[in-house]
Amino acid sequence: MDIVLENIKRYPLVVFSIIIVLICLVFNFMRGDVIATLEQQESDLYSRVRVIEKNRINANGLKAELEQLKERVSSIDERLFDPNKSALNANFFYALEEQVDVLIVRVNQVSNEDPVLGKGGPNELKQYGALTYNLVIEGAFVDLIGFMYELHVAKPLIRVADFQIIEGAQSAIPGALKANIRLLVLAQKQ
Repeated sequence: MDIVLENIKRYPLVVFSIIIVLICLVFNFMRGDVIATLEQQESDLYSRVRVIEKNRINANGLKAELEQLKERVSSIDERLFDPNKSALNANFFYALEEQVDVLIVRVNQVSNEDPVLGKGGPNELKQYGALTYNLVIEGAFVDLIGFMYELHVAKPLIRVADFQIIEGAQSAIPGALKANIRLLVLAQKQ
């Protein structure tokens, strides 16, 4: 033991260097797992920065697109039927009768909603509702097709769900055909 103490006194610089090296090794050993964690965090942060940069580039013009979408939604809202105004809605169809040479025998608004567009259906409407109408019309075949065309180009959003010509049905107009039409009309949510 005396020899060790004597060598320590004789070479203090070497002893001091060995102590420094041992301290560095202990710190390196203790912080080795922290370095790996910090490198992983740095990698994650760089990837987040790249995503943010891409999002910033893609965000150009979003305000203009939002304004366009708002205009489109307001144009759709203007075209909706009001489910509480059934008389006005029925008058819309009778007004088409004057444009095309057909006779509307009956307009019925069906009280139950279409199962396809209703709640839980495969094409459920979330923001809007749909009104179902059954129409019975009479006229020449060309006029019946013309009536359906007028429904297609009309301001409200209307879809012909079913069209059936009734064979052998007596008509108020001689030589005319009678047809049942089931329509789905986009309406305000109830």
